[in-house]
Amino acid sequence: MKTRRDMKIYGLIGHPLGHTLSPVMHNAAFAHLGIKALYLPMPIKPEDFARSVNYLLKDHSLSGFNVTIPYKEKIIRFLDSTGHEAGLIGAVNTVSSRGLKYKGDNTDGKGFIKALTRDLGVKPRGRAVFILGAGGAARAVGFSLALEDAGRIVFADAAPAKAEKLVSDMKKSGLACAISSVSLKNAGGEISSSDIVVNATPVGLEKKDPSSIDPALLRKEQVICDCIYNPAETKLLEAARKKGLKRMNGMGMLIYQGAESFRIWTGLKAPVDVMRRAVLACKI
Repeated sequence: MKTRRDMKIYGLIGHPLGHTLSPVMHNAAFAHLGIKALYLPMPIKPEDFARSVNYLLKDHSLSGFNVTIPYKEKIIRFLDSTGHEAGLIGAVNTVSSRGLKYKGDNTDGKGFIKALTRDLGVKPRGRAVFILGAGGAARAVGFSLALEDAGRIVFADAAPAKAEKLVSDMKKSGLACAISSVSLKNAGGEISSSDIVVNATPVGLEKKDPSSIDPALLRKEQVICDCIYNPAETKLLEAARKKGLKRMNGMGMLIYQGAESFRIWTGLKAPVDVMRRAVLACKI
């Protein structure tokens, strides 16, 4: 690997990373702007996480990196500081290097909101929202929807205590939105009565995965969002398509959050159209 004197190195840590299009997107942006930089996938197994992160940060070979499932919350304790939104959300997806210090930011929420409003034409204000999941992605999406004046947000997670903790954290932040959690077993009514339904779990990444949400619970005029972008159509989104519902996968969120990460790292406006074309050219 070239040293930072020759080329700036950026990357993505997470597990698994076989599905990621982030390197394609960022390397296209670097090439378009003539920036001497390379973005690499850096898969880290859970049992190796602490050791690997300590090595990466002490080595100082990275100019910055993204963080994905399942490390968006775990990474925080290794960093020197966090931005306002990352601190509020309690999850980091973007780490930047400033000298020998590392700062964590969260661009996921902004990415989701831009995709929802710009690409789908849906405004969250006053809407009832159901979010499946309570991890880093769910935190970012939930906080951002609340900040955009969603009417109410209900979370459900396979680990109920995790959803309850997220609700507690959001309420402590003084958000005006009505926020609550429900058990998966009792989530049916909340799903059907919501205007926007979001899957913020990894369920759907694998072909063998069932729909993350029972298709029978989906109703007319709902907006269905899946934070997964590869595959482009999960079983949840397939069900939404068959019902004629407005829907989006995680591609827009990926592009917009990536553009914001790019700005944080380089100080430059990201070539969003170039990044979009690069990822859409990939067969997924």
